[in-house]
Amino acid sequence: MELSKFTMLIRHKKGLFIYNSLSNCLIKTDEELFNFIDSIRCKCFSFEDKNNEVICDLKKAFFIVEQHNDDFLQYLNVSWGRRQTDDVYNITISPTMDCNYHCYYCFEDHDKTFMSDETIERIAKYISNAKNARIINLTWFGGEPLMAKEQIIKLSKKIQLSKEIKLSCTIITNCYYLDRDFINLLPELCVDNLQVTIDGLYDDYNRVKSMDRDKDCFSRILSYIDIFAECHKDISLHLRVNMDKHNMKDFYKIATFFKKRYPNNPNIYSYPAFLKNINNKTSKSKACNYCDIEDQINFSLSMFEKTFDKNYLYPKNGFNECAIRNRNSWAFGPDGSVYKCWENIGKVDYKVGFIDEDGKIQITDQPKLIRYFYGADPLYADDCKECFYLPICHGRCPHQRIQEELGSVERQPCMKDTKCINRYLEKLIENLSE
Repeated sequence: MELSKFTMLIRHKKGLFIYNSLSNCLIKTDEELFNFIDSIRCKCFSFEDKNNEVICDLKKAFFIVEQHNDDFLQYLNVSWGRRQTDDVYNITISPTMDCNYHCYYCFEDHDKTFMSDETIERIAKYISNAKNARIINLTWFGGEPLMAKEQIIKLSKKIQLSKEIKLSCTIITNCYYLDRDFINLLPELCVDNLQVTIDGLYDDYNRVKSMDRDKDCFSRILSYIDIFAECHKDISLHLRVNMDKHNMKDFYKIATFFKKRYPNNPNIYSYPAFLKNINNKTSKSKACNYCDIEDQINFSLSMFEKTFDKNYLYPKNGFNECAIRNRNSWAFGPDGSVYKCWENIGKVDYKVGFIDEDGKIQITDQPKLIRYFYGADPLYADDCKECFYLPICHGRCPHQRIQEELGSVERQPCMKDTKCINRYLEKLIENLSE
């Protein structure tokens, strides 16, 4: 019997605690149990020290394991199970890469191509032919996808699925074209979630969006969110607040603004998103304003101080590894090109294939595809396999790791370099009621 590599023992003025990053379990314990677990760490325990029921409970939460590496093998088992799942499809479709805004952080080229009827037919065939699917998660992406409402409606109506298959659709939009007519169509299009980007309130928002012909686009998108809130109580609207060093301090103000505006609709809520320089598309003068990991940690701590919402600190492990390593996860560009990562739609260097007239994906770059499946895999990396943070960070972004391995980009820091979990748990425990 061994102490799990994912277990942390915490001595605090408020008591003794143990945390495990694999089960995401934090418990307060007594001196006797704490010392017993510590004795396992020191390899000086005795089985007689604790009854079988206690030992079974500790094993269930992965605080202790029967043999060395059993904890990692459990993580490996779940992760590979998720990757090999063939009845869940994750599909991203960009009906256009064009956009009405010109945000300084945008990593896309605003190609004005719109999806043709032929490509719509091909993608609809691919989705309709997913007979083994149990769930299809479809995300409408861009550019600004609602500039191509006609294509979204047309493709959605061509998808033919059996009643046993659940189609769940998300639209990632800036909301500028989300008028009442389209809002009324959302249930028919199987949309159960909207993600709307908010970079500030009123003048701050308008300044970032840089739209020449509409100097008050914030008021327009706010009116559309009002209509949405009036029409739908069972569709989520997630307000993504993009942040750099300059507007981090504004998040609480933005989140409070929308919470007060829609007090009776819990499906409308704000969440923070830290900007990053994807594919080196941002100028150096702008990129230096992006938040580093230390900024993000301090932000989480400060938001907890303001709200006492533990979600800002408490890790979410949930085995939510990026879906690009799954064989049924694809991103389709407006011209029918196929990618693994939606951030690379429209970038020919990252294209892995195309969709043919029968609705089948034809791979044109097998080495690149295999790289996405297996390259720079944290499950086999020595610096990850023994890392306490692995069940929380999942080895970071796969695309980023692969580019680092190829030497195309600089290596990004890991969570383990920050000791952030120690700081988060310390703050949580400190604020526990007696």
